[in-house]
Amino acid sequence: MDPADFYTGLVAEAYAPLKAFAQPSEAYEKFITEHGQPALELACGDGEPLLALRGRGLDVDGVAMVPLHIPSPTPPEQFGLRNEKITDGVTLAVTVIDQERDEDLRRQVSTLRYERIDGDRHEVLDRAWLMHWCTVDGFTELVTGTGLQVDSITQADGSPAGPEATDFTVLLRPS
Repeated sequence: MDPADFYTGLVAEAYAPLKAFAQPSEAYEKFITEHGQPALELACGDGEPLLALRGRGLDVDGVAMVPLHIPSPTPPEQFGLRNEKITDGVTLAVTVIDQERDEDLRRQVSTLRYERIDGDRHEVLDRAWLMHWCTVDGFTELVTGTGLQVDSITQADGSPAGPEATDFTVLLRPS
């Protein structure tokens, strides 16, 4: 599959209404206001909160990339459970049907089944999502080769993130 085609069609249609949570834009806006523009949102998904920030006039771009957190494995009891939403008589659904996880390689592949049911029409698409996560040190090494330097790496409370942090915010500057 061409990577440009990955987030299209049924996957794009079902992503926003069926995602587990929404990112509030206020914390991002505060961070950008304190540290300056332009800003880059990594792992921007469907553009939330990126689009809200741009709508407020902030100079922010986004890129789908490695998450800055370690994703939790899907609990076994959730395999096969269908998450669905019905809007205007159309059912959008997503189901985790398989997952392979390798802690040593920091990689998880989750196969999701997307469905769109509209009357007699039933569209089904299975899509494998690859997530590769970085440690603090691994992310620092990754960005060093891009012409950027790490200014700070912090936890949600603003304290410095140690090498074993599982969720962190990175402030980058040009080298």
